[in-house]
Amino acid sequence: WLVGDGYSGYDAVVSLRPEFVTTGCWAHVIRKFKDALNEAPLLAVEAVTTIAKLFDLEESARELPPDERLDLRKRKAPKIIEDLDSLLDGWKDSYPESGSLGTACKYVENQRVPLLRFLEDGRLPIHNNACEVSIRPVAIGRKNWLFAGSLRGGRAAATIYTLVECCKLAGVDPHAYLADVLVHVATHPASRVEELLPARWKAWVGTSAPAAAESTDQAPINA
Repeated sequence: WLVGDGYSGYDAVVSLRPEFVTTGCWAHVIRKFKDALNEAPLLAVEAVTTIAKLFDLEESARELPPDERLDLRKRKAPKIIEDLDSLLDGWKDSYPESGSLGTACKYVENQRVPLLRFLEDGRLPIHNNACEVSIRPVAIGRKNWLFAGSLRGGRAAATIYTLVECCKLAGVDPHAYLADVLVHVATHPASRVEELLPARWKAWVGTSAPAAAESTDQAPINA
């Protein structure tokens, strides 16, 4: 599953990795309708209020296991989406497609399939806010240094950013991880390089901690 926001670049990823399936972001739908507040305040608020019910539903299901969460979604989410569709159908002929409200409606229409993916798997979030939060430091940094120096530098930065964020997701200290892996990667079989990814490494250091600590002079994170 590739949780995204409709960015066309994801289509390129899926074309290279057809096993990937894109899912949509309802937070971006809300954002589109908030952009339409000046053009059509009452209608935009009504749309946002309707979509917010999906987030209320998710909050009530936050502690549920994925199968129970999916069951709750299937029972209650379709009615909320049906109400939103009814609202949008009544607006299409009243506002220009080029306007902010028309843009919001078009976004929902174009993202219809990805937006409904959360009804297929209880593990899927209904938004990509986690990704947005994780890339915020990248966006802030980009404004500060503007350039990565070269295409190669940009790719290296993307690799490091990805590893660091994966460390955070896996509960791994990025410094301990990089200090250890940068030493071991030189002698680790290339065909098994995935073993050095943060989540796999976390399990690995549980059995190899003494050797890792000796080779790097860094105490590895407790698994």
